[in-house]
Amino acid sequence: MTAVRLRTVDAFTDKAVKLWQEQFGSEYRLPATVVAEGENGELVVVNVFATDQDHLNFGQNMGGPMTAVGLTDPFAGLEHLPVRKLDWDETRLR
Repeated sequence: MTAVRLRTVDAFTDKAVKLWQEQFGSEYRLPATVVAEGENGELVVVNVFATDQDHLNFGQNMGGPMTAVGLTDPFAGLEHLPVRKLDWDETRLR
């Protein structure tokens, strides 16, 4: 499993994910998403992908929707993290 942490979240990011889902959601799986408050009060989104292929399918197709909503540097601020353990039912990723 792979997790991707996006440091800043806004309406543009949400719109881009919705566009991705409209374009590719029937072909690929969306990640499980957790939104939390970061250490400095910012919103942090963590997307958890069941497989590396799910992560690739999402990432390779996300650039277009992000550009379409005006995010000019869509992958700035991404941090890729390995997932060692889930404390919730893994079936949420299917």
